[in-house]
Amino acid sequence: MESYDREAERVIHLVDVTPEMKKSVMEGQVMFRIKERKKQLEEAEKFIEESLQGKKRNKQFQITLPKNVTQRIKSVIGRDFDTHSLDANSFIHARKNHGVDGLKLTTKSIPLRNEDFKLAPYIMVAPDRVVRGMLIRLDENRYVLLNY
Repeated sequence: MESYDREAERVIHLVDVTPEMKKSVMEGQVMFRIKERKKQLEEAEKFIEESLQGKKRNKQFQITLPKNVTQRIKSVIGRDFDTHSLDANSFIHARKNHGVDGLKLTTKSIPLRNEDFKLAPYIMVAPDRVVRGMLIRLDENRYVLLNY
């Protein structure tokens, strides 16, 4: 999408356009990005719902992070992250142990509801804050961040 932005910007400079026309093109690009983001978030919600129903065992879903989030992550953690994975088995594990009637709930615990799990993609693309934690490398392309 970034190359698309540069190409559109170049075309705008080649053609004699009014400021109103340039604004219209830029607004069109913004609307396109919003629609794409909305579609991805809806697909992520569906993935989580199906994961909690046991239909997606051993599957993952990739969420593309917005540029401003990747820049915040890099400034805090020092690494580039363009995507984040949702793991079906992790949702099943978390619900089993920390959901309503979870095995590891205590009197101080607040059980996670299915609605809470569905918020995960929204938190990933618009976090309130990014904090540095212990970064554990799982394999060549995957890391886990443990906050401390």
